[in-house]
Amino acid sequence: MEAIKIKKHLTSDTVCFPELRDMIGKYVEFIILIEPHQEKKSVERTPGTAKGFIKISDDFEAPLPDDITEEFYR
Repeated sequence: MEAIKIKKHLTSDTVCFPELRDMIGKYVEFIILIEPHQEKKSVERTPGTAKGFIKISDDFEAPLPDDITEEFYR
């Protein structure tokens, strides 16, 4: 794990951390910990395991009503 320590007089909230707003005007110390990148493990999914849990209605491919369609184009 890498660590970076920064001591700085915080003069504004340009760092974009709302949690730091109470610290504006004070001397602060940031300690940033960087964890090594861990690759995500791929999850093997077995086809058919959700069978019976999902139901698609008969009108699934039918056009949407005009009022709902208009909402998409606002």
